[in-house]
Amino acid sequence: MARHLVSCKKDDRLESGSDHYPITTLLALESPPQSQQQRQQRRNWKKMDRDGVAAGAEHLPQPGALATAEEIEDYTTNLLEFLEGLVERTVPAAKDTVGYSCPWWTQDVEEEV
Repeated sequence: MARHLVSCKKDDRLESGSDHYPITTLLALESPPQSQQQRQQRRNWKKMDRDGVAAGAEHLPQPGALATAEEIEDYTTNLLEFLEGLVERTVPAAKDTVGYSCPWWTQDVEEEV
């Protein structure tokens, strides 16, 4: 993540009287372009195979000693791939719905977001 760090500094604009300093961190992250289908793919978490998740978690890769930023990045990448695969295998895709699931979420809102 260090290579993506743009700035990390105390932000007095967020001061709330706490005994902690508010920190603003800005990261330069890129995401690969996603097709409309990928972007809208939802999961039916209520129908998740809990036993399958538990069995899959048994194979969760352990990090070992992470001594360099590159090792942390590599482990993080592998961990995310593992978790995405586990979700793919154990959580069914939700059925497509016609229209918006929230009545107030319109095309105008989508464009602003």
